[in-house]
Amino acid sequence: MKSQNRLIKQLRIGRLSNNNAVNVPVGVSALASGSGATVTTYGKAQYDQSKNKLWTGSVTSSLGSWHSSVTVALPPWSVTLVSIKP
Repeated sequence: MKSQNRLIKQLRIGRLSNNNAVNVPVGVSALASGSGATVTTYGKAQYDQSKNKLWTGSVTSSLGSWHSSVTVALPPWSVTLVSIKP
């Protein structure tokens, strides 16, 4: 990339709890808004399917433009990668 302002910011969040999913706001202090975000999650639901030899892989969703932060759902026992686009 030519400019650091054009770089995608990424955050990896691990959740080691068996309680219900929680919603958390995620933002970048140097950015007030952005063109979008992508959230990729691999959680207990995907892992449990592998016990039956069903390999579903991670779940990815795209979020639209954002201001201040994006809200991300963190399922129990999961790893989530949030990619924020400036």
